[in-house]
Amino acid sequence: MLNNALLILRRADKSWLTCIGILAAMMALAAPTIQAQTSVTFQWSAENGVKTAAVEATSQNDAAYVSLTQLMRAFGGSCDITPSRVEVGMGGRLAFIRIGSNMVDASTSQFSLARRILRVNDEILLAQDDVALFFGKALEATVSMGEATQPETETGEAASLAPLESPAPPSEPLPVESAPPAPDSALPATETAVQPTMKAIIIDAGHGGNDTGAIGSNGLQEKTAALSIAKELQALLQAEPNTKALLTRNEDIELPNAARANFAQVNKGALFISVHSCASYSRTARGFDIFYSDAEKGAAAQSRPLAEAIAQALSEATQMESRGVFEGPCRVLKSAAMPGVLVEAGCIANEEDESQLGREAFRRDIARGIANGVKAYFAAQGSVTP
Repeated sequence: MLNNALLILRRADKSWLTCIGILAAMMALAAPTIQAQTSVTFQWSAENGVKTAAVEATSQNDAAYVSLTQLMRAFGGSCDITPSRVEVGMGGRLAFIRIGSNMVDASTSQFSLARRILRVNDEILLAQDDVALFFGKALEATVSMGEATQPETETGEAASLAPLESPAPPSEPLPVESAPPAPDSALPATETAVQPTMKAIIIDAGHGGNDTGAIGSNGLQEKTAALSIAKELQALLQAEPNTKALLTRNEDIELPNAARANFAQVNKGALFISVHSCASYSRTARGFDIFYSDAEKGAAAQSRPLAEAIAQALSEATQMESRGVFEGPCRVLKSAAMPGVLVEAGCIANEEDESQLGREAFRRDIARGIANGVKAYFAAQGSVTP
């Protein structure tokens, strides 16, 4: 009896070891690795000269991929992986991508690549043929590809491209309540500089991400209404001549005030317009109010005329009551060296205002009022009306 028991245990032990060996072999085969197959050179034509980056290309689904992580590092940019997305930045410009998706969210537009973004270990991979498109539209940088060379094996033969890992399933985009898609009329981000007669208007959708802003009794979040209005405003201003309207964010992400102001500075904004809703503790408060930069010198000193022009046009477009135009040390306006205003459109704590802000047509009216105010401001300044 004892001998039979020992025999069973030995067999079970051998079977268990066999299973472990098979499992280990399978894991070793499945583990993704980056195998250098082809060396590709890319050149970035910057204002202060040409930067060159040599990166390795690998094959995935019969397409050549290169490391976006290495490219950004070589060009002095950043490529940061977060739990929900990848944040790519260079020269004050930001773009957001998701692993397994081919969609790119840039400040000026949303566009799609030919192939999906992949991740292998800590490297973000971009299809080689998508490099110029990505840098041009997302980061407004001119990047071209040089010649590719294949390394030789020990026998002197060219190494063949081997596939990496299966692509991750497409990830769903972050939901943005009632937010319209990026306007088709957006100017392509491949424009490397604003024309001398063109005005860059920076539109800042307040709050975002974990910072929801005020929340109405029926659940409407300020960040959602602000983003929807900002996109409508961008579409209206973009349709005007001599105007380039840029969004500090075009998805549900959180941005520090310093990053918003820096974006405006880098893009040489002529105006800075931050869109919010009033967060009054009084549930009877309604209407809108506008704050302007308290700077007394420089271009920012023109903020009050801008605020007054927008207040008048917004009242006419929406029939909302104006609660006034106020000078205020708003943090987001403090660092902007340009005329800047913060528009609080509607009191989201008020059920009637919240209901109106929840309607797309009303948010479009708000955007139209702000746009009309901008045009009136430029007309009064004697500038070419955007």
